[in-house]
Amino acid sequence: MDRLLRLANTSQSKWYQWMLRHFHYLHQHPELSFQESNTIHYISTILEKNLGLKSNFYEVNGEIFGQTVSSQAITVSFGQGEKTVIFTADFDALPIEEACSHRYRSKSTDKMHACGHDMHTSILLGIAWWLKQNEDLLTCRVVLLFRPAEELNGTAFLIKSEKLLDYLGKDAVCFGLHVYPELPPGKISTCAGLINYSAEFLKIEVKGKGGHTARPEHDFSPLTTMGQILSQLPLVITQEVPEAVIAFGQVHSGSKGNIIPEFAWCEGTLRTPDFQFHEKARTAMHQYVRSLENDFVKLELKNSGVPALPPVINDATLVEASKSISEHFPWIEVQHTESSRGADDISWFSELGYPLHFFRLGTKPEHQQQIFDLHSPHFEADPRALLTGVYFQLFQLIKYIEKDM
Repeated sequence: MDRLLRLANTSQSKWYQWMLRHFHYLHQHPELSFQESNTIHYISTILEKNLGLKSNFYEVNGEIFGQTVSSQAITVSFGQGEKTVIFTADFDALPIEEACSHRYRSKSTDKMHACGHDMHTSILLGIAWWLKQNEDLLTCRVVLLFRPAEELNGTAFLIKSEKLLDYLGKDAVCFGLHVYPELPPGKISTCAGLINYSAEFLKIEVKGKGGHTARPEHDFSPLTTMGQILSQLPLVITQEVPEAVIAFGQVHSGSKGNIIPEFAWCEGTLRTPDFQFHEKARTAMHQYVRSLENDFVKLELKNSGVPALPPVINDATLVEASKSISEHFPWIEVQHTESSRGADDISWFSELGYPLHFFRLGTKPEHQQQIFDLHSPHFEADPRALLTGVYFQLFQLIKYIEKDM
């Protein structure tokens, strides 16, 4: 702990500026899930050329709604020992045009880091920077895992790699974080047990009978049925399974205002606190969708090809041990939080049996009067949270090494 404390008093500015430079670059150059080739090259270059580390690459291949997808995950390791500590971060962005005006705003007109994965990755690079200089402290092996395509459940495909699972080993614990726009830098929120819901991608297709808008009585517009799905299905599911929530993010149909289309489709998510509620909600959803069919309108629930995300379950021992950080770093405060309906594919690691601590990192900028949620074009993460995140993660590592966990 002494070395981390000394760093806070000596080289903190250099460390922060190093992370900040990478945060700005990643924010300006966002890439979508399964399209992250430049980001992968950037991360591996920093690890190999700047820090002199050996990167390992793992293929991430799959199929989503009938389309083949692929990317790569990156790992580096430090130290040796029977036990392994995994720190992990995601690095994909979202198809959103940024509305922020800061000097490092996205250079893309249709892509943005609106979920903070650029900050997650920059913090993990900051951990690599510190471990490179303090590897002699380690009595265990530490693996840093950079994951692609979190927004499309990429880890579900990644963990199919026996090569990666053998590399991580069976005796391991896992730490991860997510930016949290409701708290300022210096604040951490977490809880034992359920912290994030299970989630599944949905796609519903409707086939009707197209024609001319001058004679709608001769046709059967899929838009009428789609309107029922969008307005009524979330209410039906909530009534049947109060713990579940369905919401839709996109709807597509038609080509011109005077043409009644043949097809319509929508995509959204189903979220529940566990798989038992998930199955009940799915059954209710199927029943409602089938009730809308008739001789002229057909509906189909498409399988995304990606298994539903498990809920994120935090290990109580890891959570409890982290709460003493303010004794060493008074500017960092750990608060209790309730579980969120947000999901994260880090959940696959607890599903594999690894004790996990996934916490929320306060990132609300001082200048913003209102809170802009994740996935908003106005979302902005205060760069000062880089230090909160990296200190908190390394504090957990040192506590683990000191056998306090």
